[in-house]
Amino acid sequence: MGYRTCIELGIQPIYKTFVGTETDAINFILRTNKRRNLTSSQWAAIAVEAEDIVKTIQQAVEIERRAKQAETQRILEETKKEPSFFEMPTPMCQLIDT
Repeated sequence: MGYRTCIELGIQPIYKTFVGTETDAINFILRTNKRRNLTSSQWAAIAVEAEDIVKTIQQAVEIERRAKQAETQRILEETKKEPSFFEMPTPMCQLIDT
């Protein structure tokens, strides 16, 4: 039942917390609305809103990708440090005792 119908009938509406990603939410909305008889202008409005949501998701993904790249670069830079005297390979003259 819809919210208004519940209120009109004096029934307390039941809410469920959505669990999932933003992409899951978009899919749910589109799937749910597909069952409805919407006009072409209503579908256009949904498409515009979906486009905004997709852009927001793409921006969030790009920010996360850049953060992971920066972390990877930081780790690589740390592993490229100069070896200490004790980490250097033994010179050949010391190996053959000259």
